[in-house]
Amino acid sequence: MKKRIYSLLVLTSLFALVLLPAIPATAQTAEEWYNTGNDYFRAGEHAKAIECYTTAIELDPKYATAYGNRGLAYVSLGNYDLAVADYTRAIKLDPKYAKAYYNRGNAYCNLGKYDLAVTDYTRAIKLDPNLAAAYYNRGLAYLNLGKYDLAVADFTKSIELDPKDATAYFNRGTAYNSLGKYDLAVTDYTKSIELDPKDATAYFNRGTAYNSLGKYDLAVTDYTRAVELDPKYVEARYNRGNAYLNLGKYDLAVADYTKSIELDPKDATAYYNRGLAYKNLGKDNLAVADYTKSIELDPKDATAYYNRGTSYNSLGKYDLSVADFTRAIELDPKYAKAYRNRGVAYSKSGKYDLAVADYAKAISLDPGYAGTYYNRGNAYHELGQNDLAIPDYTKAISLDPGYAWTYYNRGNAYHELGQNDLAIADYKYACDNGVDEACEALKKLTGEK
Repeated sequence: MKKRIYSLLVLTSLFALVLLPAIPATAQTAEEWYNTGNDYFRAGEHAKAIECYTTAIELDPKYATAYGNRGLAYVSLGNYDLAVADYTRAIKLDPKYAKAYYNRGNAYCNLGKYDLAVTDYTRAIKLDPNLAAAYYNRGLAYLNLGKYDLAVADFTKSIELDPKDATAYFNRGTAYNSLGKYDLAVTDYTKSIELDPKDATAYFNRGTAYNSLGKYDLAVTDYTRAVELDPKYVEARYNRGNAYLNLGKYDLAVADYTKSIELDPKDATAYYNRGLAYKNLGKDNLAVADYTKSIELDPKDATAYYNRGTSYNSLGKYDLSVADFTRAIELDPKYAKAYRNRGVAYSKSGKYDLAVADYAKAISLDPGYAGTYYNRGNAYHELGQNDLAIPDYTKAISLDPGYAWTYYNRGNAYHELGQNDLAIADYKYACDNGVDEACEALKKLTGEK
């Protein structure tokens, strides 16, 4: 199953807009142009605000807050580089302008320059230790840099300064999620939900934390609430499908993946996972169709070819399964399961030499899997090479001593080599552990009735 966990990072909208009292429209002085710019900014007319701030700056080149507010207007228009230039000029004019550092940090964040953002937020905090938003946004920058412990520390400080900020709890939960501290993540998402019970993403992320804890029923409940709040929340439907898949509720998983596909028909993973659900329902033809669609959307996905190959195997279409396993191996030459299952397809096609070669490659990549030795032993047995089959069965038994069929098959190999005492011992173990065929073989070999 392919999982996706989405953590929404919310950049706070707290900006350092310095507003003066409203003035008449006939601006003359730098201050008047500045204030008119503020009026336009409040009205959402950011281009006109920029014109007014520019005039104010022309009249007073040392007007730091005019640079600062023009930077805000540039941010509103998505012109982050121009915003950075204005904040930088404002800082040069007023080195203690805390909110200019803060807002330049925001602009750097929007440009993906998180290290520079951290530096600016740190400076803003030194100038104004009670600026909760600076801790919060520095936490977001750390989160994007993968510095989750530092992010937790900043969100914690932000919460101390503003304990009613739902997004701070939400994003600290995201940091805890990334650290694998899922119980703490659940606690924070729960607090976020208490403060903002209409936030679908908080339910969604708490669902992912529950999913990571293996609490799939609770995950389903949260994803369901997220869908109730946002019926087009495709990721919530998709992840609820994953939770149903983990719970073995394959029909419900199919329904969620189907809805997810309706909302996002280009999502290869939804087709892939619906294929897994169909496979578990024994509907291999439908699984093949979904894997095929997944491959069309993502032709480099080795696992989709692999799983389509397993469904072809189940349908007895061994040539098609071999082709898919071969493609999976081409995409991922170290895909041990693809070699192993191609070996199975070759065995079912009676191509035991090719099967042996694939099992050998699978063993070299994953020497600890008992089933590969068992299957290679069977292939050797079909080739009449019981002297090679026996060591493989023995190795399989050492890795998985409870699988009675291995004893039965090794018993057959011993019997065909005339080593009946060893065969009897293996048949007896297999018979005692539920293999009826071993009981029959034991009776024939010992003459018992």
